[in-house]
Amino acid sequence: QAGQKKGRVAIDVSEFQGDIDWTAVAGTEIEAAFVRLGYRGYGEGTLALDAKYVDNIDGAAAAGLSTGVYFYTEAVNYDEGVEEANFVLENIKGHTVTEPIVIDSEYMAGVEARANEISMDDRTQAIKGFCDTITAAGYKVMLYANRDWLIRSVNLGEIPEVPIWLAYYGTDPSFPYHVEAFQYIDKGFVDGINSSQVDLDVLMY
Repeated sequence: QAGQKKGRVAIDVSEFQGDIDWTAVAGTEIEAAFVRLGYRGYGEGTLALDAKYVDNIDGAAAAGLSTGVYFYTEAVNYDEGVEEANFVLENIKGHTVTEPIVIDSEYMAGVEARANEISMDDRTQAIKGFCDTITAAGYKVMLYANRDWLIRSVNLGEIPEVPIWLAYYGTDPSFPYHVEAFQYIDKGFVDGINSSQVDLDVLMY
């Protein structure tokens, strides 16, 4: 209806999508791309860049897409969250980032990941460390996670100022908190991404 704000369609990608034809992607309804900048290893906790980060962030921006980055966290306390954020801030220098910087918090199945079994308080503080640092640097930040993880494993009441990017693939995406982005499928197909399925999102900010 007139006066209603239109959501924007976005994708989020990493090295697992292989080589991407960003010109082809830009010719679709996709308006924004979130590129994995890097991750903390689930074992020793080493920080690493995504192998396709530079190609993806620069390619998406050159094709005219709005660009954001995300970082997969395995931080176990506030200071490690700060460390991850500083790694992101260092590595976005020289690249175009017009969308939020996102911290990606997930349970890693099938392995003894360092952050899988930490307390809700420790996880919340790790996320807070990341978000405080990104915000202090002048960037918008966002927390990505699935619905069950956010409800069971993060104390959202302690970080009410952090916008949420909700991942949920069911038919009833109800959630008791305000959501600014919504990942609705992890098996989408987009022109220009031929080697793998891709996550599809709606941005509502």
